[in-house]
Amino acid sequence: MNMSIPLWHRLAGRLKRHRHQTTDGAERLRQSVPYGLGSLPLDLDVDYLQRLYPKTLGVHPDPKEAIHCALRNLTGTVSLRSLASPNNPMAIILDWYPGITNTVQLVDAVSEALASRDILGGDVKYIVSSSAGRALSEQLLSEINECQTLQSSEVLLHNPDRVERHVKIGVSPSIGNEILVDETVVESELVVSVSSVMQDSFAGATGGRMAILPGVSHRQTIDCNKAQQGIEDTQPFLLHTKSCRDMIEASQMAGLMLSVNLVHDQLGNLASVQAGESEESWLQSVDEAKQLALTEYTNTCDVVFVSAGGYPFDSTLYDAIDALFAASSICRRNGVIVLIAECSDGVGPNGFSEGVSQSRSQSDALVRIQTDYREGMEKSRYFWRVLEKHRLVLCSRLRRAQVEERLYADAVKDPQEAMEIVKNYVGLRPRVALIEYGRMTYPICRHEES
Repeated sequence: MNMSIPLWHRLAGRLKRHRHQTTDGAERLRQSVPYGLGSLPLDLDVDYLQRLYPKTLGVHPDPKEAIHCALRNLTGTVSLRSLASPNNPMAIILDWYPGITNTVQLVDAVSEALASRDILGGDVKYIVSSSAGRALSEQLLSEINECQTLQSSEVLLHNPDRVERHVKIGVSPSIGNEILVDETVVESELVVSVSSVMQDSFAGATGGRMAILPGVSHRQTIDCNKAQQGIEDTQPFLLHTKSCRDMIEASQMAGLMLSVNLVHDQLGNLASVQAGESEESWLQSVDEAKQLALTEYTNTCDVVFVSAGGYPFDSTLYDAIDALFAASSICRRNGVIVLIAECSDGVGPNGFSEGVSQSRSQSDALVRIQTDYREGMEKSRYFWRVLEKHRLVLCSRLRRAQVEERLYADAVKDPQEAMEIVKNYVGLRPRVALIEYGRMTYPICRHEES
C-alpha cells in the first residue's frame, strides 16, 4: 500500500476535482468534500468564493529512509549511545490517529531503525496510547496487530480507566495535577514515543508530550488537564498555556527520553521526521506542521463550508469541533458556518453534550467546567463561543431533534440543503469560503504575521 493513500482517501474517486463555470458573473462550484469514509457533493452558484487549503507536498520522503535519517541526526543533547540498553525494559508508545498513515509500514520502519541503532532489545513493550479516545485507539491497535515485526512483542492498549494499572509519579508545578501514568512506563528504563504531529485546537499541537498526557495517563490526570484546556483560551499552535506546560511536565516526570515525531500533509503524505530530545524535537515538528497548515485569506465571508476532513476527524461531533477554529477565523460575526461531519459514532462524550445542552452561554459552560468537569466538557465552552458569534448549521448523521433541541444548531443531511437555510440568514448573494480539511488548516489574514 502506498503511504500517500491514507484511509480517508482510500476509496477510489472519493474526492472529485472541482470544476468552475461562470454564468452571468457568478462562479459555479462543483466539489465533493470529505465526509466519514466517503464524501458529499457540493454544487453552488456564488459571486465570491475563497478556498482555503493546507499545503500538499509534491515530493515526499520515503518513510523508512526518513526515520533512519532522523535517528542518525538526533535533535538536542540526547545520545543514542547513552540510551543503548538492550537488556533493560523498554516502552515504545505509539501515538497517532488510525488511518492517517500506513501503520504497518511506519511501525516496521521505526522498529528496524531502532534495532539498527542497538536500541531495541529483548524486553520491549509497545503501548497504544489513548489520546484519540477509546474507539479510535482500538482501531489503531487493530492496524498495529497486522505488523509482522511485532508478532513476538507484547502490544498493550492503554486503558485510562483502570486504576490498578497506574502509578503516581508526582504533581505538576503548573496546575497541581496529580500525575498517574501506566505502570509499564514507570517500570521501563527507556521510554520512547512515536507520534504524529499536527495542529490541535485545544492542546496547541499533537505529538511529543501528549504520548504521556493524555496518552498513557489515568483518567483523573487527563480530566484535570482537559478541564484546564476548557478554562483557558486555546487555539492551534498556541503552546504556552498552563495545560500545555502540564503535559510537558508530565512527560519529564515519566522519563520520556526519545521522541520520534512524524508530520504528514492532509493527504497522508509523510512530510518530515524529527527525532531526539522529547521537547526540542517535538517543537521542530510543530513548526513544520504549522508551515503546512498555514493558508491566507483576504476577507471574512458570510458563509463558510467546512469539513473536518472525514474519518477519523469526524467520527463524533466532539472530534469535529477542532475544525470550527478555522471556520470561525474567516466567518464574519453573525455569519453562517456549515460544519460537514458525519458523526457516525454520535455526539461524543456525555460531558460534551451536557456541557452544551445544559448551558445557555460560554460563561455558563465555563462555570460547569470549573465546578463539575466531566469528560469532554472542555470543548463545550468553545462550542458555545461559536454559537454566540455565528449561526451554526450541522451537516451530519445526527438526529435533527438532537441537533436543534440540545445543540442549538440547524440540522441538515447534505450541503445543498444547508444552502437553502443560509439564504434565510445572509441573502441570495453571499460571500462564501470553502475549507475541506478544517482539522489541518490554519487560516491567517494576508496582512497578519505568521
